[in-house]
Amino acid sequence: MIAPIPPVVPAGRMADNTQPVLALPGGLELGPWRMTPLTDLAEDEARVSG
Repeated sequence: MIAPIPPVVPAGRMADNTQPVLALPGGLELGPWRMTPLTDLAEDEARVSG
């Protein structure tokens, strides 16, 4: 068995760093995954679509 490799960056070290967002055609953005309720995602889609 291979010994586990410890994390290189301590937990929480990058929590306050701004994450990258990529602009896509049609005004859409690709950004970091967020834990949000499905209803929030549906509202975002409705806003973008219409």
